[in-house]
Amino acid sequence: MRKWGTALHILITAGVGVLFFIIGELLFPILTEIIWAPLGIALYFALFAGAVYGVMFLLNKKRGDYQGWHSKNLGEVVSGAFKKGAIAIAVIFLASGILEFVYELNISTFTMGDASSYVFVIDDSGSMEISDPDMKRADAISEIMEKEDADFEFAIYRFTHEVFKIRDMAPYQKGEQFAFEPTGGTDVVAALRMAVDDIISGELKAGSTPKILLLSDGASDDSGLNAVISDCCSNNIVISTISFGFSSPMLAEIANRTGGMYSEVTDVNLLSQEMESAITFSSSRNLLSNRFVFSNDWVYMIMRIAFLVIIGIGFSWLKQKCYCSAYDHGYQDKVFLVSAILCSVGAILVEVFFKLDLFGSYWYAYGIRLIFCILWAISPGFFVSGVGNFGMSSDQYSVYRKNV
Repeated sequence: MRKWGTALHILITAGVGVLFFIIGELLFPILTEIIWAPLGIALYFALFAGAVYGVMFLLNKKRGDYQGWHSKNLGEVVSGAFKKGAIAIAVIFLASGILEFVYELNISTFTMGDASSYVFVIDDSGSMEISDPDMKRADAISEIMEKEDADFEFAIYRFTHEVFKIRDMAPYQKGEQFAFEPTGGTDVVAALRMAVDDIISGELKAGSTPKILLLSDGASDDSGLNAVISDCCSNNIVISTISFGFSSPMLAEIANRTGGMYSEVTDVNLLSQEMESAITFSSSRNLLSNRFVFSNDWVYMIMRIAFLVIIGIGFSWLKQKCYCSAYDHGYQDKVFLVSAILCSVGAILVEVFFKLDLFGSYWYAYGIRLIFCILWAISPGFFVSGVGNFGMSSDQYSVYRKNV
């Protein structure tokens, strides 16, 4: 009876993790991009803790703990558990907000907002004659560079099924014209491969932290993409991408995995604005997303694991205090210990999985946070149908207690 009850308790609490994951993913863009991220992350963990808080008391009720305590004239145990749980949520909110703020501080000599140069990789396939007949992509490059410092350098590649470097690295000259000649097909990977290889080899003097802006209006084969992205991540190269007139999971993946911005443009008149936003985009980091730091990354690795473990201890304390069983007091410490271990494992897996980027997918972050939410929600504890003494008479319950 006890083993089955524990398994059922774990299954139910794991289900809460899945449900919160779904809700959390809907809220995540708002909490990390629209509002101040430390506040957003604090709200994320507080809401998560609130979900755990609620299910713990529902399970207590199902076990008959409330009736058990009240039958012993110890109703204050239940009210005390509610209060301690509420305090735990408040502590989790404050701690996660403070730790997120510290995690976002820049201790590196380089931040994602600083670029040593720009490299524009522009689709010039035949379809661009229809998508952008007035060559607004060329005008956009001029408008962007006119706003940069006079000595800031940039280069341009155009690509079809072939790739051409049409401008070497140099500062912008007012009135400068760029030659685009729409023709042929689209090979995004080949274009990135050439630009990245030129940067790494030093043929293109792009500096230590170049930013690439890739613009394309068509689908492309992704063969070799993982190798290109890996080289970018190893050589401090950020890629922002714009899909022009269509939605491109591949372009979104490129930006997501290199610390850039992905944008979809359907109105050619907005192209200049979106290209400027993409090339000047500065990636941020938070405790539950991929991290793009090109120096002192090991410090952020230690910080993320340590900070998540600290918050996880708060979750474990919450579960321990909310598990107010009237029939099995010894389980409280087990609840804390198991939860602390699972939360610590979840913290380590978040760092390891993001670092390894095992599947090279735009959806990878969702899978990591799903595993994280399940591990943090799981709580052991016996669970048997019935109320009071599990639906037994006092004599039956006394015999049961002697045999367990």
